[in-house]
Amino acid sequence: MALGMGASRRLGREQHGRVRSRLQPCPPLRPGGDPELVGIVGLSLRVSLGAAVIAFGLGAPVGALLAVARFRGRTGLLVLLNALLGLPPVVVGLVVYLLVSRSGPLGGLGLLFTLGAMLLAQSLLALPIVAALVHRTSEGLWAEYCDALRVDGVTRVRAVVTLLAMGRAALLTAFLAAFGRAIAEVGAITWWAATSVAIPEP
Repeated sequence: MALGMGASRRLGREQHGRVRSRLQPCPPLRPGGDPELVGIVGLSLRVSLGAAVIAFGLGAPVGALLAVARFRGRTGLLVLLNALLGLPPVVVGLVVYLLVSRSGPLGGLGLLFTLGAMLLAQSLLALPIVAALVHRTSEGLWAEYCDALRVDGVTRVRAVVTLLAMGRAALLTAFLAAFGRAIAEVGAITWWAATSVAIPEP
């Protein structure tokens, strides 16, 4: 028993020594910053900010319109919208891949493994957040001011614009939430980085 324990300890020390010999010390950061690291961070910020802008431009009017309009299936659409708040980013990456691959419906656009596809994936992640947050704010405003707006004879489009103008603070919150979702959830574009090497293009 003692002999076996001694052999196990020697083996463990030898393995530990081999691992330590393979480890390389990290090079010191350059005073001016690593250009490659700066480029990666800048690209992440540009893609995330662009995705937040696209999601805000599409999601804010949709959220306000859902507060104003009444139509069949509206409740189901709201349930689906809230369910998409927890959409896994890897699933979004896979869906976008299937859409823009050569055999997909958007394959002719040549977006496969491009910044455009990354932007599309991040926008799809952030869009439900913007729409849901704007809808909650607009629904409260519509319940309070709908009678006055109807007396003025505003159209549905004008009512959406008015609600968005009245809920400016909530719009800022929605935009920041969209940007946070886009820059935090890297699974959608990490999937792309992995499959660009691991999976041949269909």
